[in-house]
Amino acid sequence: MIKKLNKKFLNKNDVTDVLSFDLGSKGEIIISVETAKKQALDVSHSIELEILYLIIHGILHLSGFDDIKPVDYIKMKKQQDKIFSRIIKDLNAK
Repeated sequence: MIKKLNKKFLNKNDVTDVLSFDLGSKGEIIISVETAKKQALDVSHSIELEILYLIIHGILHLSGFDDIKPVDYIKMKKQQDKIFSRIIKDLNAK
């Protein structure tokens, strides 16, 4: 399903991990659970943590971040990692 959405809305004919749609005052984030499972294995953490990471990615897109240009990708990735680390730290503190 996510491949079809990626083709329809971004004209990219491949699978992606997360899509974000700005719907005005609301937004929608679609996550490919299958892709998230594979990525979780690649980075050796749980599927739940990978989905959290992708949710953060989607929220950043809805907040105006972009990751198309390399410089923007680096900026967004740093912010994503920072937020993810803070959440993990808070979860581990409980």
